[in-house]
Amino acid sequence: MGKYKEKSAKGVRGFLLYNPFTKSHFFRIHNQKNPAKFKDYKITAEDIEIKLLSNFNSLIEFENGDKILDYSSEVLGKSRKR
Repeated sequence: MGKYKEKSAKGVRGFLLYNPFTKSHFFRIHNQKNPAKFKDYKITAEDIEIKLLSNFNSLIEFENGDKILDYSSEVLGKSRKR
């Protein structure tokens, strides 16, 4: 891979995103001065601690045992069935 710069990721705020075309997740950090600019990082670590900060997400557990992390029913404007 050649030369590289390394800095601690502790305290970095970004978004865990999913690419349906590659079927993989990546981490996006927006430029604080210009949010239209960003850097995407391929995720190669196997376990990364995360803290969810958005009020728009919910942990949902269905009677059949399925568990999902998704947008809240309020955001989607509908109830869930499974």
